[in-house]
Amino acid sequence: MRREDLKVFELKNGIQAVFEPEDHSEVVHAVLTIGAGTRDEYPEEQGMAHFIEHCLFKGTKKRNGIEVISQLDSVGGELNAYTTKEETCIYASFHKHFLERGLELIADIVFHSVFPPAEMRKEKTVIIDEIRSYLDSPSELIFDEFEEQVYKGHPLGHNILGTEKTLKRFDKAMVKEFMQRNYVPSRMTLSISGKLPEAKAKFLAEKYFGHARSSDGFNSRVLPVPAKPFKLKKNYSTFQDHVVWGGTAYRYEDKKRTAFVLLNNVLGGNAMNSRLNLVLREKHGFAYNVEASYVPYTDTGLFTIYFGTDKRNRAKCEELVLKELQNFRKKKFTSSQLEQAKIQLKGQLALSEENRLNRALGLGKSLLLYGKIQKMRDVYRRIEKVSAEEMQDVANELYNPDQLSRLVYTNK
Repeated sequence: MRREDLKVFELKNGIQAVFEPEDHSEVVHAVLTIGAGTRDEYPEEQGMAHFIEHCLFKGTKKRNGIEVISQLDSVGGELNAYTTKEETCIYASFHKHFLERGLELIADIVFHSVFPPAEMRKEKTVIIDEIRSYLDSPSELIFDEFEEQVYKGHPLGHNILGTEKTLKRFDKAMVKEFMQRNYVPSRMTLSISGKLPEAKAKFLAEKYFGHARSSDGFNSRVLPVPAKPFKLKKNYSTFQDHVVWGGTAYRYEDKKRTAFVLLNNVLGGNAMNSRLNLVLREKHGFAYNVEASYVPYTDTGLFTIYFGTDKRNRAKCEELVLKELQNFRKKKFTSSQLEQAKIQLKGQLALSEENRLNRALGLGKSLLLYGKIQKMRDVYRRIEKVSAEEMQDVANELYNPDQLSRLVYTNK
């Protein structure tokens, strides 16, 4: 189904919604995206957005926790959620015969959860265990610590899970206060994808989501202050050395973002033929895990270059990474290299479009960020417009060694 066939509409309380008609699959995907994440927490609320996401499944005014998780599981469906720095997403997948059941359940847990004290205590224990498990995974922990340093003193630098100290203080009043500020229609989008009549999808969306209060809430987001480049090395009991390079990058609506997505994909994207994978893993055998990542936010962005390697090879790896970055800064892409990079990125985007759940999640986020759906043909058009000069300019702006921050975990 082409994005041109999507039906965008607005509920009477201001929630933006989109319906994607499906020709083949009997499965419906429904997604409620809420513009409330880690960066919307006050200092004493660190971890609140993620904590609420957990507790939404623990009981409503008419269902206990077991009934919540059984409502769709019992008919072969799935209910899930996740939290990021800028949003919370609740989504469900189920057979189209259970459309009303699925939509009603999402609305029930978001608008009518009761947060039983006993269940809140239990979830605190679960999340604290999750926090402690990070200490056993330096390859994950290092990213959180790097971002904490980049956005030092800003909510974007906080761990999504929060801290043991803040979690232990959470109570029902704090939960309600956070939701009152952030769980409001003006910061929500609903996406529904399925082999359904459009009128039915719209009617049920209005029935279950259109009556939520239409307050504007309170936007507490502040622009992060650019961090000075840092070079940190920490002792960590691990077999490998773990290294992250990076810094701040472009926000979602920055015109340079497309060029950087293209550049970052060539450097260390998911494909096995990325420059870093070819040089560190395939050519020299120095690293098993190597990647370059870019996460845009509404008003800033973060890029990272990561590899894990034997301590004796760390300096060699760093030298090779810097050499690749220097190549991007000094040498423009040839016309054939640029064309190949564009073909690869467009192909990867096309593959991602094949996953209907991912597409439904993306539709909700697009509405939340831009107030409209980004058509794939427009995304392709922006990719095609990127020039070799733009790629080189972006590389010189972000890959300057003097401006790169570095965090190393090493074992004495």
